[in-house]
Amino acid sequence: MAGFVIVCLLLAMNVVLLLELHLQVRRLDRDLDQVMGRMPGQVTGQVAGQMTDQRTDQMADNQTSADSQKEQELPWESGAKENVSSPTYGSSGAEVKENIVDYVKLCGLDEVDMPIDRDPEEVLVCLEELSQSNDQVAEIYKKHSQYPDKMLKALANNPEMADFVKNSLNPDKSRGKAEFSALEKEQDYPLFLQWDPRWGYEEYGDDNIGLSGCGPTCVSMAMYYLLRDDSVTPKTVAEYGMDNGYYVSGTGTAWALLKEFPLNYGISVEEPSVSERVMKDALDRGSVIICSMSEGDFTAGGHFVVIYDYDRDGFLINDSNCVARSKKKWDFSRLEWQIRHMWVYDIM
Repeated sequence: MAGFVIVCLLLAMNVVLLLELHLQVRRLDRDLDQVMGRMPGQVTGQVAGQMTDQRTDQMADNQTSADSQKEQELPWESGAKENVSSPTYGSSGAEVKENIVDYVKLCGLDEVDMPIDRDPEEVLVCLEELSQSNDQVAEIYKKHSQYPDKMLKALANNPEMADFVKNSLNPDKSRGKAEFSALEKEQDYPLFLQWDPRWGYEEYGDDNIGLSGCGPTCVSMAMYYLLRDDSVTPKTVAEYGMDNGYYVSGTGTAWALLKEFPLNYGISVEEPSVSERVMKDALDRGSVIICSMSEGDFTAGGHFVVIYDYDRDGFLINDSNCVARSKKKWDFSRLEWQIRHMWVYDIM
């Protein structure tokens, strides 16, 4: 009997020890969980701090680089501004240099909508909408009764013309001599705008070169690309066209001007059928192409453009009426249905 009691006591003591051991294990587990729970936050904080420090250092480096770049550019820019007394307007597509104002960058936009043939009431509605985001158009809209309908209609189709239209009321609207700038002469294919103030206000046909002179301006571009003869300006070609009956009242530039005027300067002119292969072959041998365009991306009526090169993304076009369209590359499938006729210029 005594032995049985001793065994029971021993078992009871073992149970107590096991319970105590179990409680100690649970406390250790809880403490370990707390430690492990804090560690990820600490590590994350350290990593985040390191990343923040890296970003801060990088931003500081970038700012230092930007400040350094500004220090290099600003003296050149301020020098150019100090030297501007009587600016020359040159639609070169390059930066302002010396006293030359780059009219392409001054007026050019990244996007211009497809031209639309609007009536006078629709023109005013369009100008009112454009005036919400264009201060020059807003000024014109307030005085719209003072401008010719054709001028307002052209502006509605191309807000890049705002400077040209706004200043058309000024007595001294023509700016600079009708000659090419040094910036343009540095480029292989400078864009000449028909509404450039150097020649845009000159009389041509029923209006002026700015509104109706796409033909003379394209002839000037094509011939300059080939000859580098800076005497053949849009004004020169327009005056020749007027003096020799190449302007048709109510229609515009006669196609004969594009064929016959270049012959005076030793330029041969071919008029092949329109095809992608013919156009690329011509450009490959160094020729320049002028196209008469029908209603579509470039005009709501009739228009001329210059095609001077191509690459795998499309044809490169200089549109004398629009900077935005001159920035794009054009697939033949987009051009084909709009080309009415084509002239290929080459040196004899």
